[in-house]
This record gives sequence, structure tokens and C-alpha cells, in this order.
Amino acid sequence: MVAMLDSSAVEPPRRSAMEVPLRDPSGYGHRLGAPKKRFAGSVALGSSSALGDALVGRRKWTDPEVIRERDVLLGSDSAAALVYVQGVRARLVEQYKAAFSSMVQTEREQFAEQSYFAARGQEEAGEEEGEAEESDSSAVSLDSESEDEEGMGRSQSSEQNI
Repeated sequence: MVAMLDSSAVEPPRRSAMEVPLRDPSGYGHRLGAPKKRFAGSVALGSSSALGDALVGRRKWTDPEVIRERDVLLGSDSAAALVYVQGVRARLVEQYKAAFSSMVQTEREQFAEQSYFAARGQEEAGEEEGEAEESDSSAVSLDSESEDEEGMGRSQSSEQNI
């Protein structure tokens, strides 16, 4: 039976998000081995809202900013709640874009030619060359098809005249 985690088991905010956890999310220890260090390309996302921080245990629910955001989100003014949600979403998108760029750069620096993104860049370059060759050959085949269609049209019209 899986033991339920209580609030004391939630990771405290002062702990680094980049450490390798000793247990998996269900509370069990690693069965098949654990990484010795964090993945070199990992990056941390910052806070998007006080309410979001409270949901993941980074802030207390009694924090004044959390209470303010909760009141806006769950209050009677749906327009204000929508503006709040849109603002959080916009911040999340910006944070994601910045973190992704940082992760790509870090991963390439750490793994060089073995980098996923270096290999992916080579694949995409090869695909672009292949597409250029295909578009050249398809342009030729399209021209020949249109000539064939024109010729067929002439022969059909000449048959009708007979």
C-alpha cells in the first residue's frame, strides 16, 4: 500500500530545485538506480505567481500576496480574474521561452557534438537540402505534367472535331 505524503513531506522552499531527489514522487526510493548528479542541461523556472508558489509549497497560504491573488481569482469580478489568468499565462510563456533558450545553450555547451540539439540541427539541415532537391525535381515534373495535359486536351478536341 502506498503511504500518503503529509505536508511535512513536501519539499521545503529553501531546498535547491536542481538537486537529485532521494525518492520518487510516490515516496519510494529509486529502484533502478539514481543519477549521481543533476542533468547538465536542466534549468529552473522562476515564479509565475504567488498563488502558483503556494500550490507547489514555495509559499505559505497565509502570505498576503497569495491571499490577494486568491481573492482576485475566486472573487466576484470575473473580468479581473481573467486579466489575472492572462497575466500569469503571459509570464509563463516568457519564462518558458527564456528557459528553453538557456537550456539549449547549456546542453550544447555541456555535450558539444553529443548534444541533442547539435544532432537535431544536422538532421534539419539535411532535410532542408532534401526538400530543396525535391522542389526542383517536382517543378520539372509539374511542368511536364502540364504539357501532357495540354497535349491531351488538344487531342481530345481534335477527336471531337472529327
